[in-house]
Amino acid sequence: MTKKPRYYIELHLPEDKDIQAISCSHVISYLHSCNKRNNWNIGIDFPLENKEGLGALIRLFSYEKETLNIFLKSKMLEKLKAINAISGKSNFVTLVPESTEEILLFRNNKIEKRQLSYWMKKRYSESEAIEIIEKLPPVDTHAHLVKLYSSKSNRPMKRYLHRVEAKSRSDGKFNSYGYSSKDKHVTVPFF
Repeated sequence: MTKKPRYYIELHLPEDKDIQAISCSHVISYLHSCNKRNNWNIGIDFPLENKEGLGALIRLFSYEKETLNIFLKSKMLEKLKAINAISGKSNFVTLVPESTEEILLFRNNKIEKRQLSYWMKKRYSESEAIEIIEKLPPVDTHAHLVKLYSSKSNRPMKRYLHRVEAKSRSDGKFNSYGYSSKDKHVTVPFF
């Protein structure tokens, strides 16, 4: 069975870890807004991820070439380029190679649930929250913290991203942040 072609764009970031973190946060937030508002289906990956952070490269994937072209021409990306948070070489859409490894990128809720603020937002007292956290099983997964800003609640949010190797390609609809979800195991190419 023939699979739909997939396209990608690369957003090259500077080597500075702080600028990478800020740029990743802005791109994820903007992607969330675009996927939700325009009913787009763009997935995301950080192929240079390492123990220190998400790395100096963001790849965005779509089945629609035009969607990525529109994303590339956005005012938000132009602003990031203007302040050198993304390099100017991030400006063309490319066809994904036929055979690649596949990965899943998930939000890791297990780590978020180990944060005191998570439970206090749910109206638990500090002592109740500590009691709940102490009963949780240990989490030994490698995940990266991404700090986002919620335009809905006007508050910062913490999200932990976790990458998992997939056995094969799985097409479908990404969540609004461009990740896979518990019920939708949509993969992105890894190369």
